[in-house]
Amino acid sequence: MKFSRVVLVDMDDVVAGFYTEAYKRIQKLDKNINAHKKSSSYFFEEEYPKYTQEIRDIFHSVGFFANLPIIKGSLEGWQKLLDNGYDPVFCSSPLLTSPYCIEEKKQWIKENFVPLFGQSVLDRAILTRHKHREKGIALIDDKPEIYNSESAQWMHILFESEFNLDSDNTHRISGWNDDRLLGYLEIARENYINNHGGNEL
Repeated sequence: MKFSRVVLVDMDDVVAGFYTEAYKRIQKLDKNINAHKKSSSYFFEEEYPKYTQEIRDIFHSVGFFANLPIIKGSLEGWQKLLDNGYDPVFCSSPLLTSPYCIEEKKQWIKENFVPLFGQSVLDRAILTRHKHREKGIALIDDKPEIYNSESAQWMHILFESEFNLDSDNTHRISGWNDDRLLGYLEIARENYINNHGGNEL
């Protein structure tokens, strides 16, 4: 594998609508919760401390991760990466306290991406809490701060979401159809080759 072509892709709120589904369920707890307002926190429990346990129960429920809606443009975005010579690989952090999360993430990939892109998309998917250890030129992720990213080989491309608009990350895209994506990937690949070499297998 030539890692100088690998683009790591997060799942939640990059291809799978975690935020949308979570708000839909949280609104059932309180009709006054506004799903369209700008969130001030990456963590729902911090945003709505009154419902901490109920929110945790939602994220730990059967079927939550398996039934997340697909984000508009995700399939086209994956195809765009392939068409431009890149090698996209899922790299997602599982909720380890959920007994269902890992298998449901795999199920989600199987149902939404395998039919178009083949079994290898699922076979190569990385589910880890240590994304900084994975090789690739870039990580497309909605989380503003990635743990230990300063030691990672990849460049973080921020996938904008409601809660991360205040991030100071200058490499950011507003969606899969953002024209800046390919330009950022060119920069990321040049950086990777300069720092790590481009001919490794």
